[in-house]
Amino acid sequence: MGINLRFIIAVVFVFFITGSCTKRDKELTNKESAEIHFNMGNEYLRVGDDKKAMEEWYKAKELDPANTRYLNNIATIIYNQGKREEALKLWEQLLSSPPTVMEATYAIINIGNYYKDKKEWTKAMEYYERAVKTSPNYFMSYYNIGLLYYEKGDMEKAEANFKKSISLSNKDAHSHYYLGNIYRERGKLDDAFAEWQRATSMYEKFYLPRYEMANYYFMNGKIEDAIKEYKTIINIEPDNPDFASIYANLGFLLIDTNKPDEAEKTFKKGREINKDKEKDFYFLDGLGWLNYKKGNYEESIKILEDAVKNTPPDNIQFLANEHYHIGMVYISIGKKNIARQNLEKAMQLNKDKRFIADIKGILSKLS
Repeated sequence: MGINLRFIIAVVFVFFITGSCTKRDKELTNKESAEIHFNMGNEYLRVGDDKKAMEEWYKAKELDPANTRYLNNIATIIYNQGKREEALKLWEQLLSSPPTVMEATYAIINIGNYYKDKKEWTKAMEYYERAVKTSPNYFMSYYNIGLLYYEKGDMEKAEANFKKSISLSNKDAHSHYYLGNIYRERGKLDDAFAEWQRATSMYEKFYLPRYEMANYYFMNGKIEDAIKEYKTIINIEPDNPDFASIYANLGFLLIDTNKPDEAEKTFKKGREINKDKEKDFYFLDGLGWLNYKKGNYEESIKILEDAVKNTPPDNIQFLANEHYHIGMVYISIGKKNIARQNLEKAMQLNKDKRFIADIKGILSKLS
């Protein structure tokens, strides 16, 4: 769930019905035809078809070369395709033409994002501050400055800029999200939760604050609410590989609420869409623990030991959980010595006081 860079596309929707036009297509001027292609491109963008959007914008550019809106939109798409230097040239070309104030602002912010991606903080800040001077009341300039400070760890300046962005826009869900994260780091969890709620009320499909809300519910013992939030995220894009870890988290909560069949389906679906095979241990741990809960002890040990083998050595929290789970299985089959070895290993890896206290309570019963 990484930092969210927001590149800006100039989207101006002009709704029209082709059948009711007063002019026939052959009588349209180049500028009028270009406007139609521009808006068709925006419609394709809205439904997620970048390829057709680009085709329409290139047609618009051919018909009306002086209109710089096309340059910004094309540059933004090709930037996201990895053609960053090519995109930079288009934004610079836009600025060398006579763009409108807002077109110039979009390009300046996007160039700032280009340098931010390269970790050239000073250069990025120069462009963001230039954007503020160009459009003092445009919220995105302050959002990007806030994000730059957030990534650098200067939370006070990040907070100030996110709040400025929010004051200029009643739809700035991203600033509310990051403001919530800042409050979370300060231990102001209720304030953080309120910001995440505001973010999702503005943008229902914004899954990052929903993920934080699910964690908040879990920490406060509201397991059913956490489950509901995870399911809401998954329903946004069920096959999104970025949601694989959410399937894993949801699966464990379903085990805790005695829904083994649903938990198994959830783990298997997460494993199916997971593209990062190095994280397969998430699902192995879940499936191993599920088999323990079902009383399939031999299968459980086999899967959990496989999970340990596949877990990176630096992921000590998961390794601790896996050894804890293995220890519990061995207790159930009466092999106390092996159980003790795994539980003690879990304590060595995870120094959390509650975790250690729980294991010590279990070990005392083995004596």
